[in-house]
Amino acid sequence: MLLRPTPNDVREDVQKLLASMRVKSYGTLTCAWIIIGGMNTGIMKLVGKIAQINPDPSRPISLI
Repeated sequence: MLLRPTPNDVREDVQKLLASMRVKSYGTLTCAWIIIGGMNTGIMKLVGKIAQINPDPSRPISLI
């Protein structure tokens, strides 16, 4: 059985990703998503986890 990630799991993953990229202050100050390459890494992986937490199709996840 595959467990859905919790919001805290996603928050921790975001913090780890930003810390590893050394852009924590930029992401925090600008409230921006930082998109990096790969389909199951970085922000793309986190967006997938967010979609699993709340899979409601009436609430799209917008990326710029």
